[in-house]
Amino acid sequence: MKLPDYYKEKWFILFSHPTYFTSICTTEFVEFARMYSKFKESGVELIGLSLDQIYSHVKWVEWMKERAKNRYPIPIIADRLGKLASMLGMIPKKGTVL
Repeated sequence: MKLPDYYKEKWFILFSHPTYFTSICTTEFVEFARMYSKFKESGVELIGLSLDQIYSHVKWVEWMKERAKNRYPIPIIADRLGKLASMLGMIPKKGTVL
């Protein structure tokens, strides 16, 4: 899926997290999944963004689907090199990224 093509003329929320398999990140993703239908009713799409490695990305999506009983409809961008996150100013220039 190409982000500009698929989401052309649509509202969307791009949300991210520092790393997979942490309680806060998982809670945030589960809450977005729980509220997914309300966002859709409002005409808003959801997109997750992860900086983790591809292997972690695939395993975490499988893990989430198991816990969400296959009700995890949100696509997640695997931005392992951080290009998109950097372009959007989501990575601090100084300090530590978790």
